[in-house]
Amino acid sequence: MIVAASKNVCDQLENIAKLEVAKSQIKDLEATLDALRQLKTYVSQLIQFYQLIQDRISESDRSSLEIQFDQILQDISFSHKSFADQRRQVKAIEQAKDRAKKLEERLNESWKRYFKTQTNPHFELLDLVQSLPEVREQKVGLNQLRAQLMQFRDALPRNPIQRANFDETLQHLANRLDNLNFSPEVKTFLSKVRSGTATLAELNNEVLEWCQQGERAKGFFIKFGN
Repeated sequence: MIVAASKNVCDQLENIAKLEVAKSQIKDLEATLDALRQLKTYVSQLIQFYQLIQDRISESDRSSLEIQFDQILQDISFSHKSFADQRRQVKAIEQAKDRAKKLEERLNESWKRYFKTQTNPHFELLDLVQSLPEVREQKVGLNQLRAQLMQFRDALPRNPIQRANFDETLQHLANRLDNLNFSPEVKTFLSKVRSGTATLAELNNEVLEWCQQGERAKGFFIKFGN
């Protein structure tokens, strides 16, 4: 009787232990699944962002980013292989998420480089000409376009509509500046005037004729060097 009761107690304790293990495994599974869902959403967004800008960035940037994507996939694959022995994979998944955050930083850096190459020539020209008489009336509109473009500098496009908006705004600014019809010689001259390095050597016939039209000469001055 005592032996039978003792065996019954042992069986119950063993069942309780199994239940505790099962509960622990369920918690590990839930934590792992939750971490995987978050990582999947995050990486899916990064892939979408990359697809939006991959044809805009340099080949070296593309290669570097694709290597980082592969590393994240390797992290996930390793976590999957380890799952049979260790149900809780939150730490491994968090490591993959940290790698994904670094990838997002690289995506933003690549976009900023592209943004700079596309906008700087137009921004520099706008800075050169906005004090000229024929540009003053357009100054507000031109600077509004610049402000709209600057919104894209620190945040890469999140969808095709935002990318198209950037392209259209950039083209609009480029067209308006092109309509001002400044020759390369005049642009070079104005650039040197702005930097304080202009000399009489830049005043060739074309530039001199341009300066004498309308009230342009009042828009800037040339100073003597030391």
